Amino acid sequence: MNNSLFLNQDVIQISRNDLFNHTIIDREKILKIIYWGYPRGMRGNHLINILNNIDQIVEELNRLNIINNLNSNDYILFHQWSGGINGLGSSTYTKLLYFCNIYFNSIHSMILDERIIRIFNNNVFIEFVNLSPISNYQFHNYYIKYLESLNNLSLQMNTNEENIEQFLFIFGNNLN
Repeated sequence: MNNSLFLNQDVIQISRNDLFNHTIIDREKILKIIYWGYPRGMRGNHLINILNNIDQIVEELNRLNIINNLNSNDYILFHQWSGGINGLGSSTYTKLLYFCNIYFNSIHSMILDERIIRIFNNNVFIEFVNLSPISNYQFHNYYIKYLESLNNLSLQMNTNEENIEQFLFIFGNNLN
C-alpha cells in the first residue's frame, strides 16, 4: 500500500467516482472505502479489527470479483465468512461489495446501512413493505430481496439503483 495515501493533507475528499475509478481491489481501495463511508471514524475498535484482517478482506473481495454474478447461496457464504471479522457488519461490507462491483443474481450490490434499515422499519415507502421486518441482526436474510426491490423499482422509474439508494439515504427519514 502506498504509505503516502493521506500524508500531508489537512482535508481528504473521496467521492464515489474516486472509489469506482480505483479499479484494483487492494488495501488502498479498502481504506478509501472505509474513509469515505465513515468520515468521522468508526465506533470502537472496528477499524483496528478490519486493518488486522485487511489482507483476508482483499483476498475474499478479489475472489468474489472474479466469480462475479454470484447467487443467493454465495451471498450467505460471504455473510458467514465476514461474520468472523469484528467490525465488518452490514454497513461496512455492503459498502465493500458495492465499490468492488460485486453482482448477485445479475444485480449490482448496493449499500445497506442502519439509516436505510430504519426507513424500511418505518414503512415510509410501500415499494419496500417486504423489507419492513429487516434489522441489523438479520439483514443478511433480506439483502438479496433489497437488491431485487431496488432493481425492480429502478426499472419501473427508468433510473438506476444507485439513485434510489441515495434518495433513501438522504431524504428517506424526512418523509411521512
